[in-house]
Amino acid sequence: MVNGASGRPLNIGTNCHTMPANKETERNGASHEDDFLLDPSLLDALVQDAHAGESGAGDVGEAVLSLSKGDIEALLNNEELGQAGAEKAMESEMILTPRPSPAVAERGDIDALIAGAPAASSSADQESAVSQEMIDALIMAASRDENAPPPKHVEPLQEPAKSPRPPKTEKKSEAAPDRQTAGAGTQEAGPQSLPEQAPITQRQGKLHRGVKRPRMPRMPRMPHIPRISLRGNRARAIASLGVTVLVTAATFAYLKAHQERTPAFEPVERIAALIPEPEVLSEPPPTGTGAVPPGSPGGLAPSLTGTQADKAFESLRADFLSLESNAAPSSIEAMHARLTDFILAVPSHPRLAEIYQWKAQLYEREQRIAMAREMYKIILARFQEIPNPDAVFLGAAKAAVALNQPSDAMRFARRLLDEYPGSPLAPEAELVLADAYAALDRTGDACTIWSRIVQADSASQTGKRAAERLGKTLIEQGRFADAVQLLEPLVNAAESAEGNEKRYWLLARAYRGVGRLEEARRRLNDILTFFGQSDVIPDAMVELSQTLDELGLRSDAVQIALDAAQRYPRNAAVLRNQGNLLAEEGNKREAAEALLAAQSAGMKDPNLLLDAARHYRAAEDLSKAEETYARLLLEFPRAPMALEAEIEWAEVMCARGQSAKGIQRLETLLASLSDGPKRLPVLFSMANVYQGLGLKTRTADIYRRIAGLSNEPEVLARAAAALFDAGAIDEGLAVADRVDRGKISEKTACELLMKQAAALEPANPQRAFDCVEKAYTDYPSQRTPAIERKLMAVYAARDNAAGADELLASIEAQVRETPADAPRLRHAAAIWADHLYDKKDYRGASDWYARAVGEETTRDPEAAWAAYQLGNSLLKLGDLAGSAAAFDRVAASGGEWARDAQIKAAYARITLRTRGQPVPPMASAPGGRR
Repeated sequence: MVNGASGRPLNIGTNCHTMPANKETERNGASHEDDFLLDPSLLDALVQDAHAGESGAGDVGEAVLSLSKGDIEALLNNEELGQAGAEKAMESEMILTPRPSPAVAERGDIDALIAGAPAASSSADQESAVSQEMIDALIMAASRDENAPPPKHVEPLQEPAKSPRPPKTEKKSEAAPDRQTAGAGTQEAGPQSLPEQAPITQRQGKLHRGVKRPRMPRMPRMPHIPRISLRGNRARAIASLGVTVLVTAATFAYLKAHQERTPAFEPVERIAALIPEPEVLSEPPPTGTGAVPPGSPGGLAPSLTGTQADKAFESLRADFLSLESNAAPSSIEAMHARLTDFILAVPSHPRLAEIYQWKAQLYEREQRIAMAREMYKIILARFQEIPNPDAVFLGAAKAAVALNQPSDAMRFARRLLDEYPGSPLAPEAELVLADAYAALDRTGDACTIWSRIVQADSASQTGKRAAERLGKTLIEQGRFADAVQLLEPLVNAAESAEGNEKRYWLLARAYRGVGRLEEARRRLNDILTFFGQSDVIPDAMVELSQTLDELGLRSDAVQIALDAAQRYPRNAAVLRNQGNLLAEEGNKREAAEALLAAQSAGMKDPNLLLDAARHYRAAEDLSKAEETYARLLLEFPRAPMALEAEIEWAEVMCARGQSAKGIQRLETLLASLSDGPKRLPVLFSMANVYQGLGLKTRTADIYRRIAGLSNEPEVLARAAAALFDAGAIDEGLAVADRVDRGKISEKTACELLMKQAAALEPANPQRAFDCVEKAYTDYPSQRTPAIERKLMAVYAARDNAAGADELLASIEAQVRETPADAPRLRHAAAIWADHLYDKKDYRGASDWYARAVGEETTRDPEAAWAAYQLGNSLLKLGDLAGSAAAFDRVAASGGEWARDAQIKAAYARITLRTRGQPVPPMASAPGGRR
């Protein structure tokens, strides 16, 4: 092979020894692998050719082959190979294929290959960068483990079939002058140019100079691809197939349901071109015309002048006015594009303000209020003469109200009213001004304007809206009578019900507020009958269910609420009403789920979550209660009821058996609060937890802290009662003395006196009795059977007959009014009769026992005892017939004293027979015995 640059071979000396390819080479004295050295110059040539081959390897294919160590040594063992020949030889790539047998390449094969080799091309460009990965591949191939299996041999090298290509013209290598002699030229290389070369033997490992070497391929870092077998992975394969089917089905269903493609909004860059910078807004309108080339980005129209612009404007005007109110979004977007093109094409047209106004109206149709407001701002800032300025001011004011910018709305509405007081849009501007006042909490000013509009023209659409706003405000303020006075004449004077359904609804709410429930029910039924598709139907159903509930028709109310929830499952007000009614009916779990659904439907009210958590807690679903408390604290961490949620969450933890965790949460919460009033509910909760655990000392400690933090009478009363319960009598008395009983409820005051009496009774019975008597006499609404029995026991212990008679007379009067309270009289009378019986006052005892029994059956244990003792009293008095009758009643009851009563009844009858006196008939015993 001849150097393509100089015409003479370059001698590249190598000091490498080939690995023994087989046993024959080992017997011929081949060198050992351990002495293998790689000549740097040959390495440079190989690397350079590898890079050159990479840059021109498109016609060979990207087949990457790994050469074994023996193949690399055979290529590197040619000591007499010149550099230029190597450079030329490595320009072409050869595809290596494994041999079918381990035989060594013969000389004939190589000679045949040399004879068929193509002409050499010019040398590769040496300015190309060399990849470190190529060098690493060569070194790794040369230093492969000697214990590796013998390399696969290579078939005779063949040039793959490829289309002819023109020879490349390369730049001369910068290193060529160092290795070449003067007068070098370029010539073809072939086997006939090397007649003097000796044959190449397997031992010498020398290649003919005319042989083209294959390019050293890059050693790829092949990723490890795991082989996955379906054996043992059938479940995974089936699951993957199932998921694929589900995803495919879901995609098909979605595309089937969304076959219409919503047209995209107008390009942002085109919209941005319409809205000038803030400093531009203050400048006067431009006087020049800005031409926009046709084909510019965004599809802008070319500039128009003169008659063409006027014709284009009239065409736009006609098309805009003919655009229907229910036009398709694509039609609106097309109109947007045309208007934008006109603005950019004719920026100085005298009627350009109308174009901006039309765009604002289109944005209002699309509910893109912010863009509409920008259009109005441009009109007011850029144009001094506006064809219909009142409409522009009104549109800007409405947009500001919708965007919750009441100050701007007031400014625009006032400008309209001040500058154009006679405009037909003035009433509507007043309505917008009132809405702005209401948004600023100036409700009085808003109501004044609404009243003026209603008085001026209540039949117009503006008057109707003003009446609705005024009526709603009055109802929210609790002024139901004023709302009825306002709305009732308007509803009655309406020529037809159409368009007045909201007034009907407001009037029904006002009726319910003043207690006219039947009229409210009638109005609401009218709404449901005549306005079945109105937007007010959900609110009317809510109002109707609440009205029926107040009428005592709870089942009908719940049914209406359930029907409304089924008909409007995403209406938050409907779902909240359903939850409240279900909770009142006792369905706590269903109520909680309805309230959570209302929260998910868009009613962002923390009270919904708090009520839902409490309902779950009442339903003893404590895990759901915890989840709901956690959700409340996550979504509304700064809400006023977040503290209540924290406390109740800790209580739920204690109820679930996690007392330590719950108490720790309360302690942490208490440490984070510095405000005394906020600490009180936490302390009360901790006290309740300790009291439930039976830790009286800890409970008393907590209540001492509570008493030290507050002077509120209710708080002090609760603290004193808890201290009495905990046995801290002296501290409880000290706290009780601080309570102003005139500022606490009767229930709290009565409970405090009874707690104090129970605590004082062992040490000071008289003072305890005084507390009980005071509780009974001072707080008649809080009288309970427990207080009456306690007071009667004190009267009996003190033998206070006057007090007992007065107490029993009071109870008898109450029983006459309320017969259901008869057991209270029975209990109190039995206590006093027992006292008399113990005193051996059998006559008085028999009287009070008879009053205790009354006409009641003896199924009541208290009545059975009174009848039994009545028989004993009469027996003591010698009234054998009366005692026998009393004992018969007891025996018929089958209670605790039935057996004794039978014996004593028999004794009374025997005695009567013995004396020859009339014997009363026996009453039927249980089971029909006599």
